[in-house]
Formats: sequence, structure tokens, C-alpha cells
Amino acid sequence: MWFLFFTGFVSLAAQVVLLRELSVTFYGVELVYTLAIGAWLFWTAVGAALDWGRERPPSVEAIGALLAASGVLTVAAALLARAARQLMGGTPGAYLPVGQQFVTLIVVLLPVGVTLGLLFQWAARRIVAHGRSLALAYAVESAGALVGGVLGAELVRLGLPTSALAAICAAASGVGALAVVRRRAVWTWVMPAVPLVLGCGVLANIDRVDRTTTAWAHPFLVEVRDSAYGRLAVTATGGQVTFFENDALIFESASIDPEVFVHLVVLQHAGPRKALVLGGYVEGLHDLVRAHGVDEVDLVDLDEARIDLADRYLPARMVSAHGLVRLRLGDPRQSVRQPGVYDLVIVGMPEPTSAQANRFYTREFFGDCAARLGASGVLGLRLHTAENFWTPAQVQRVRSIEISLRAHFGHVLVVPGTPTVLLASNGALTAEPAPLVERLEARAVASRLVTPSFIRYVMTNDRLAAARRDLSAAGSTPPNTHARPVSFRYALVLWLGQFWPTVAAADLAKLRIPQWLRWPSWMLASGLLAACFVLARRRAVVRRALLVGTIALSAMLIEVAALLYYQVTNGVIYRDLGLLLTAFMAGLAVGAMMLARASVAPSTWSGFSVVAVLATAGVALGAMVSAGTDVGLTTAATLIGVTGASVGAVFGYVSRSGAPDQRRVIAPLYASDLAGGCLGAVAGGLLLVPLLGLDSTAFAGAWLALLALMLL
Repeated sequence: MWFLFFTGFVSLAAQVVLLRELSVTFYGVELVYTLAIGAWLFWTAVGAALDWGRERPPSVEAIGALLAASGVLTVAAALLARAARQLMGGTPGAYLPVGQQFVTLIVVLLPVGVTLGLLFQWAARRIVAHGRSLALAYAVESAGALVGGVLGAELVRLGLPTSALAAICAAASGVGALAVVRRRAVWTWVMPAVPLVLGCGVLANIDRVDRTTTAWAHPFLVEVRDSAYGRLAVTATGGQVTFFENDALIFESASIDPEVFVHLVVLQHAGPRKALVLGGYVEGLHDLVRAHGVDEVDLVDLDEARIDLADRYLPARMVSAHGLVRLRLGDPRQSVRQPGVYDLVIVGMPEPTSAQANRFYTREFFGDCAARLGASGVLGLRLHTAENFWTPAQVQRVRSIEISLRAHFGHVLVVPGTPTVLLASNGALTAEPAPLVERLEARAVASRLVTPSFIRYVMTNDRLAAARRDLSAAGSTPPNTHARPVSFRYALVLWLGQFWPTVAAADLAKLRIPQWLRWPSWMLASGLLAACFVLARRRAVVRRALLVGTIALSAMLIEVAALLYYQVTNGVIYRDLGLLLTAFMAGLAVGAMMLARASVAPSTWSGFSVVAVLATAGVALGAMVSAGTDVGLTTAATLIGVTGASVGAVFGYVSRSGAPDQRRVIAPLYASDLAGGCLGAVAGGLLLVPLLGLDSTAFAGAWLALLALMLL
């Protein structure tokens, strides 16, 4: 039984390690999470399907060897993810060609996924051969995964790097393999010793390993650190200091973008006295605001690790040098809900290309900002766009945020450039350069680029009028909201457009399903699925596999929506990913154990009850997203745990209900379970969330669960 526990532990820990590493490899784009989860489940399903039909259980030595191999492969895959761009000859700071990205994803995940899928099938087959139920095997494996997830989350909380979890994963696989070895042959002891020694060696030199492997992508690295929000790397050369988060550039000390952004915002106010700056500590946005003579600046930043690194390598940024700057560590989204009135609110958060950053560019967030501003207060934010030509996706992206601003502000002004600055106020905004130049000169602001000539150029060139025309012509673009983060859609198109220029020119407004067609579309899809389910009932083996796969698909859609909405409301999925995946695995363990302990085969009513609980979880999540209710860790973990319990219970129900020989259903049921989860991760993250929103994705999961009742 111990080998099943260690199988679950290694499986979850390896999944967390590789998801985090791939997130960094692909510059923190969160779409990689869902795509990687789908790929992981697919390769695990392939592994589970290997050796299909064989009933004779493997030896414990063979299981131990496979378990030991999984630990070594996890460390190797993590190192490969860090070296992928260099091995493929990629340009530093640029995306790999899309084909090479998919190759990287496959090569990193395939060996570990296939090994762990086969490992579960072998271990479960041995358990069943000794008279235990398949549901019990599923429960024990899920319990091991629970421990692995908790440990992964705790390591992040303690500030240890992801490579430490990879090392622990390898060491644990060695311990698990040693625990099952019975024969005294030398080779049976050598295989477990390899991952154990490897894991302990990496842990003993964790700082050196982490720094050396990170330096593969950052030759002038001076420090690397994992925080709750991602991997931070600092490089320094030639007097220039550069900060990266998940390998994406967030600041370099020679940049003039922060000056352009802040000065264009602050100059819109005739006499600012109090400002709220959200993010941008590393960039020194608070210093730039203070240059205008602002008396009080409240600076709110998310990441303590990022602040600490800025103080260390950019000491001039330290707020201790500015008596009128108050630094608060916390979520800027929550800070704008606190009492207080400001003349300026400056949003210095990253681009809205992820759920973590998108929550600072939504209609709901702008409403909170408007409540903090006085009658003539100014809100400023920025987007990075092309300087002279905007593709339809770029226009719609800017337009979605402009519409969201107009829901709460009477005046909105878009100043195109690099960066493009968006200004909003319920007082007056001016596009005339004269008053802005007058204020700049009166305040004696020193700037490398923002001079009177620059302001006249920015406010009078033809790009300003062209941007107004383009944005007015994109009137059908929906607003950017928490429930429907349409920037995901535009981020996907802009990302793909880097590889296929024709995609960048696509007009997404034409791809939206009209409201009057949505219900007929849902009804048609429901009818087709119902017909497939009726046909599947003719063969018991097909019906069982399809039921497990459909429930896994439904649960994954709900889980994807819950994960992304948790990121929307909290922004710390990098830190809490292990805990949330653990909640799912805990649910799997509980659900499967309930069916494993039942003395008789479960009734059809048991199956109905489990599916109804899953559908209820999907409806509850969809309702919370639609209502804009914040979801904390406890709520998110509970919802995800319920979906896991439903999957585990259905797996146990099917394996014990009408299956003549459980040994013959291990491979098809486990493979169907993983294949359904794979389809849900890919369809949910890459199609339903970008096109329909988080609420509709959760409702779709509930709807699919209800349709699955036809297979009971």
C-alpha cells in the first residue's frame, strides 16, 4: 500500500514543479497552466493505457524501479524546462517559435507523465490482485498527492525555490522504492539509491543549483528568488540593473517609460496634494510623483520579495529616504476599497495579459478607484501597444478597458505611444499641450524625455486622432470584467500573432456568438451529446468509460474556472497552486474512500447524488462569479475539493457497479478519467474562458454533469 501513497505524493509534487517551471519558461502566461495541465493529464492517461488488458500484477521490485525513475525524471524535466530556450537557440527575451514551444511542453511533461500513469496502473493492479478494491487504491494515491501538495505550498511560504520541491520529490521516490524492495539483489537497492542521493545532493546545494540554472537564461544574474507571485531574477551589467518576473522583463534602470507614464498622468491635475500609487515600487513611480510637489504618496505593492530586492539593488528607491511616502504591503485591489480621498490614483501594475494582472483593469476595479478620487481626481494607467499601427486585437483590447473606464468616469482620454496612457476623471481632462507645458515648467520637473517639446508632440501628432477614430469604430467590443476577462481573448490573439501575422489581424468582435444564438447553440450541443450518451448505453464498457470521462471533463471545467477566478480575486495562484491542487486530490481521496468502504455495490441513487453535488458546485461558482463575489482560499479550496470528491466517488461507483473483474477496468477507467480532465483543461482554458467567460465556463461544467446522468 505504501507504494501507492508515494506514487500520489510524487505525482502531485512533480505536477506542481513542472507547472511552475513551464510558467517561467513561457514568461508567466497563465494560459500555459491550463495547457500544461491538459498535456500532463494526457500523458498520464497514455501511461495508464499502456499494458492494457494484462491482468497479472507486476512485482514490487518493478514498481519500485518505476517509482525511483519517476523521481529522477522529475528533476531532469525541471532542468530541461529551465534550459529549453537556450537548447533551442532562442533569442533572449523572445518567445520560441510556436512549434518549439509545443515541443518543449511535450518533452518536459511526457516522460514523467507516462511513467506516473503506468506506475498507478501497476500499483493498483497489485492492490486489486490482493483482494482490495480499485476505489481504495485511488483513495490511497490521492492521499499521497494531498501530502505532496501541502508540502509544495509550505515550501513556497517558507521562501524555498521550486527546485527544492523537485529535490524532495526525487528523494521521496527513492524512499518509497526502498520501502517496497524485498529481494536482496544489488540492482534492487541501486535503483532507489539514485533518486535518494540526487535529491539529497540538490537540497544540500539548493542555492547554488538554483542560481546556476537560472543563470542559463540570465548571464549577468546577481540574485534569484521565488515569491508568492512568481520567480524574480535580478541582473546587473554596465551600471544597468534589470528585474525579471517569471523571466519577463518588468523593469530596467535605463528605461524612460515610467517617466512618460507618470508625468502625463500627474500633469492632468492642476494641484495634486495626495496620491495613491498601486505597484511600481521597483520602477520608482513614487519618486516621479513626488517630483511634482505632491505632499503625500501612499504606495501599495504586492510582493515583499520584490520590494526587498529593489531596496538591495536600487537603494535610491527606498521609501525610507522619502518621509512623505508611506509604503503598504498588500493587494492593491483591496487597498482601493479602504476609506480615503486622493487627487491621483496611478495604476502601475503589469499588463492585463493574465488573471493576476487583469483584475487591475476591470470595470469593477475602476469603480473602486472612482470612489477614492475627489471631484477633479485623475486615474492613470498604461498599456503597451504598437506606437504607430494598432491591429484589430490591439484596438479591441484598448477599447474594452476604455469602455470599462467610461462606466465610472465622465471623461476618458487615450494618449497613444510607448506606453499608451489612459486617463480618466470626473473632472476636466485636457488634450491641449499649453496647460500641461505650463504646469511642467512651473513645477520644475526634471526628466530625460518629458520636456515641453515632447508634450507638444504627443498631444498634437496624428496618432491621437487616429486612436480616437479606431476606438470609436470598435463600439461592439465588450467591457473587461472580473467574470468575463476579455483581455485573455486579446492576449491569446496577440500572442499567436507573433508567430502567424494573419491571426494578429483577426477581428474578434466578429467571432462572438450573438446573444440570440446562444440558447439554440446550447440546445443543439445538448441534443447531440444526449444522443451519443444513449448510444453509449448499449455497451457497458463504453458506458462506464464515457461516464468517468464526462464527469472528469465537467469537474475540470469547474476547477479551471475556480482556479482562474481565485487568481482574479487574490492574484497568488503561483503560491497557492499546490494547496488548490491538494484540495482536489483530497476530494478525490475522500470520494473514492467512501465508495471503497461501502460493504455492498453502490446503488444508482448514489451515483445520482454524487453527480448532483458536482452540478451544484458548478452552479454555485458560476453564481458567485456573476455576482462579483470575492473567493478566498477556503471557498476556492472547498469548491475544488467538492469537484474532486465527485470525480473520486464516480470513479469508485463505476469500478464497483457492474464490473465483473476490477482488474480489467483499471486501465480503461483511469485513462478515461485522465483524458476527460485533459480535454476539460484545454477546452476550458483556451476556448470557454476567453470566449464565454469564467461564469459560463462554470455553468457549462454543471450542465455537462447533469447530462452525464443519462449514463448512470
